[in-house]
Order: sequence, then C-alpha cells, then structure tokens
Amino acid sequence: MRPDLEILLSTTDRRDTDWLAALFEHGTEGAHILIVNQSDGGAQIPPDKLPAHVRVINQTGYGLSRSRNTALKNARGKYVLLADDDMLFLPGFAKRLIEAHRRLESPLLIFPMQKTGGGYFGPHRPDPYHLKNFARIYSGQMSFKSDAWKKAGLGFDERFGLGAAYPDAENYIFLTQWHRKGLPVVYAGGDAVVEHPPLTSSHFLERPGNIKARLAMYKLLYGTRVYAYFWKLMFFLWRTGRIAFSDIGFYWRWIRDLKI
Repeated sequence: MRPDLEILLSTTDRRDTDWLAALFEHGTEGAHILIVNQSDGGAQIPPDKLPAHVRVINQTGYGLSRSRNTALKNARGKYVLLADDDMLFLPGFAKRLIEAHRRLESPLLIFPMQKTGGGYFGPHRPDPYHLKNFARIYSGQMSFKSDAWKKAGLGFDERFGLGAAYPDAENYIFLTQWHRKGLPVVYAGGDAVVEHPPLTSSHFLERPGNIKARLAMYKLLYGTRVYAYFWKLMFFLWRTGRIAFSDIGFYWRWIRDLKI
C-alpha cells in the first residue's frame, strides 16, 4: 500500500540506522523513510536489516542535489518531504504535513522550519500565501505531491549544492525554475514541522565556493544581469570585511569567463 508521507533523507558515510533515533525522538508518526546514503564506496547501510517503513539507497560519490534527485525519483509516498540528517522532527509533523497537502492544491509546499533555540528560518506567517521570493528557503522546508513533481519533470541542478562544483544556491535555482514553469510555490504557514541548528552552510557567504555559487547561479538564471549583481555583491563583501579589495579582480575575471 502506498504511504501517505515519505521522508526523503540525505546522509553520507553511514553504516547503520542507529542515528535515526535522534531525528525521530518523538516517533515517526507512521511516516515512511527513504535514505540516500552517499559515500566513496566504503560505507553502506545493509538494506536487508531495516524496519518495514525504512528503505535505503547506497550511492557511490557525493553531491546533495544528486541525492535529492535520486530520492525524488525513487519515492513511493503520496507526499514527500526533503530532509537532512541534522534535523529534529517535531511532534505532530506527519499530521500537519498530510493535512496541509490535502487542504492546499499547490504541488509544492514550503513548511516552517524552526531554529534550535528559537525563531524561524526565513519569513514566517501563520497563514498560507504564495511565495515569490526564494532567497531564504531551505530544502528541509520543501514538500511535494509526488505525482505533481514527476509530471513537472524538473530536478535539482547537480552542479550546485554541497559536494558539487558550486556548493550552494541549488534551492534558489530549483524554485525559480519551478516558478518559471508556471507552477505555484505556497508557504503552508502554521507551526514548524522540523527543527534545525541555526547555522547552515549557506550562512558562510565569504567562502570562495559560496561566492562562486551565487555568481554562477545568477549568470545561469539571469544572463548578463549578473554583472550588476556582481558589483553589488562585491561591495557588500568588501564593506563587511569578508573579502579583500584585491579579490574583486579575481572574481570579475572568473565570472566574466564562466560558461554555464
């Protein structure tokens, strides 16, 4: 029987599922779990020793967007939620996810994600509304109606995201391309379904990989408008002491010559 809700969980270098207890300390509430466990080939979760509601795909190599795409293509649940291995699933998460999908027609819902210690990631409203700004949306908030995702035929760009050439910006690219296909993105509102530590890899904008990811993303989506964005970004990074003035020339040559 097809499960109502399946959690698509990305992780790396695991050899067992003992770590799941920390994520689901309040219980799985009937949700099924699909784990994509990436490694260099040395670490695998034995697929024959799992509970009935847990599946695993052991995948050689790394790349968060590749992991997401693999999980989405192999999902069985009517509704799916993207997840990472440093989340805490809050009490009542499954009920809130399923009820929201049944109530709201959008194929893609963005659920509130709570910060450990208090507060929310990105703007939070109590009631549903259509999202048009995707700058502060994290993958752990993204939940799909599986059949609608498959019909859309759109996946994550595997050049972007942790473990890829550009280790950031994959969610913004995906959501922008989804929106350009005329598909709505709706913020579900209500209470958070998951909790996450307050800092993510995206917060460290000064890292060279993150700077390149932002610039490559902008060139991919907006073409020559990247050059106006470039100066705005460089001025901000230099003014806040995150890069040296001499770095600006390096990044200018890099983005000017980038073919994407």
